[in-house]
Amino acid sequence: MKKRRSLLEITRLLNRLQIEKILQIYNSGGRDNRLLAREMAKTFGIDFAEMQKDYKQKILTMLKKPQDADDVPKAIELYKSVGMGNFLEGADLSDINFEGIDLSGANLRYADLTRANLRGADLTGAILTGAFLDGIEYDENTKWPDSFKITE
Repeated sequence: MKKRRSLLEITRLLNRLQIEKILQIYNSGGRDNRLLAREMAKTFGIDFAEMQKDYKQKILTMLKKPQDADDVPKAIELYKSVGMGNFLEGADLSDINFEGIDLSGANLRYADLTRANLRGADLTGAILTGAFLDGIEYDENTKWPDSFKITE
């Protein structure tokens, strides 16, 4: 038997999809896309700055206080679904288990990755300028950005 969704559930789902699409457009680059995303948010009565703040907080909470083993991969998936942006730039990502996670292209500029587990993580194309990497765990399967040299 199929479960029928309530009108409220459907409305929430549509709102979430609208918000994610707006963030994706905004973070895809270019002044025109940023203006379009802000106009779309205004059309739907969404406070753009508040929306960005809410998503950033949700992603960071899932990373720092995972409720189950799937929260870290889900947070990165959400991060990518909204076009990445600067949500992780300068973030405290210390002690997080990113083992086997695809972080390719992530903006981790000035992020604190102290003691993070990066074994098997894919960081190709990631921005690591100024990132704190003290005590990170990595292995031969960790993929680093081109021309990035890890020093012991």
